[in-house]
Amino acid sequence: MIKRFFQRYKKWTPTKGIRIFLLFIPILLLFLTFKIDNDFWFLINTGKTILTKGFITIEPFTIHQGLTFIPQQWLTDIIFYLLYSKFNIYGIFFLLVIINILIIFIMYKLCLLITNKKIKLSLFITIITDIILEISIFTTRPQIFDILLLLLELYLLELYIKNNNSKYLIGLPIISLLLLNLHASIWPISLVFLIPYFLGKIKSKYFEKENYKLIPLLITFIIMLLITLINPYKLELQKYFFNSYGISYINSLVGEMQAIDISRCLIVFVYIIIIYLTYYLNHDKIKLRYLLLTLGTTFLLLEHYKGILFFSITSILSLSYNLKDYFKQEKSPLKIKYLTPCIVIIIITLFSLFIVNIKLEKEEDMPLYKLANYLDKNTSKDIKLYASYNNGSYLEYRGYKTYLDPRAEVFLKKNNQKYDILLEYYNLESGILNYQDFLDKYKFDYLVIDSRELLYTYIKDTNYELVYEYQDKDIFNRGKLITYQVYKRG
Repeated sequence: MIKRFFQRYKKWTPTKGIRIFLLFIPILLLFLTFKIDNDFWFLINTGKTILTKGFITIEPFTIHQGLTFIPQQWLTDIIFYLLYSKFNIYGIFFLLVIINILIIFIMYKLCLLITNKKIKLSLFITIITDIILEISIFTTRPQIFDILLLLLELYLLELYIKNNNSKYLIGLPIISLLLLNLHASIWPISLVFLIPYFLGKIKSKYFEKENYKLIPLLITFIIMLLITLINPYKLELQKYFFNSYGISYINSLVGEMQAIDISRCLIVFVYIIIIYLTYYLNHDKIKLRYLLLTLGTTFLLLEHYKGILFFSITSILSLSYNLKDYFKQEKSPLKIKYLTPCIVIIIITLFSLFIVNIKLEKEEDMPLYKLANYLDKNTSKDIKLYASYNNGSYLEYRGYKTYLDPRAEVFLKKNNQKYDILLEYYNLESGILNYQDFLDKYKFDYLVIDSRELLYTYIKDTNYELVYEYQDKDIFNRGKLITYQVYKRG
């Protein structure tokens, strides 16, 4: 029976309609995985501030005075704010859908390019890769643009090599410029991705011989550097990554900077094993640039959870090339003229789902929404408010100035030129800093805390009075029940 299945599978050639349907499956998964990330609130808050007051250089949202501030994803902030202010969460969800459509299309075209138009293999790799990205890192953050632009960069590089035509490199400086302004902390990766293409020409009996010119790549690399001077913050934006990476207490506080957990990401580890097995299967025909990309992004993945992004999109190259000889040539693949009906079908389907009122997580569904409403009714916006790393962003969006929010890099002394606030918070959470000394220093009017914080354990021993309490599930931690509390200074 199994043998018969594989025989039929080998003979099966998916029609264009089936290909469109299969590529649409991961997009439907967005309805199950979509949630508002904590960072979203400071992103749209920053976008609103830039549009109303101009480009920011001093941090405006916390109780701290005079902190130097560079909004490293300023363009994303504006895009998110405009969509949310006009269309609420539906505008943001629609943006994610559109970006995901483009990601899937570029993935599929990249696979077809490398596999020499092996349709079934290209479909399989595209669907699996997009699903991994959706369940791990595709959310209301600048990463959606990172995935799209870095994928497009790889596609243009492969087109350049495949066609031996420098015109495909013209888009790379534009990608570099967009990436810097959409998400400056990821921008250096666009340059790092070029390094394996420089080294890929090294002659060795262990790797396939490459026949492309390095001079156009070198010129492109230089232009990619120079064009990024077109930004509102000049060199400060380019330096952002180097001032914010490799800080130990950031890695311990920020979830995406922590080491990957096999118990929560088993599918990713299985994916890693499969990719390296394909190198074993194809050991006599290895391309050096693909191997270097795989090794480099594997290191990033094992070091930080965020590395899933880089590993997933570069693994497309390895899988496509290493497995292409195990699949037969099929009929002509999905061409660009079929993209329009594909998009129309998807948009109509999504519109229909909205009409039947499919439930998306909205602002009013968040536990902090109720806490903010309580504060609105019982105090004023000019109070001195303590909120933790996880909770500060939304309360700032509602107009309160808080102690901290998830913009970890902003609270480093070498970035803000004033205080190492993040280290202070890390010491508080680690028990190094005495909680009473901390409260005496700031004399907060109100505290917003939850059961994930160390302060939650000791707050009853202080002169603060519990005035509001609420329990809700943590959507980012397997639905674990969290207690949220508001305390007022006595």
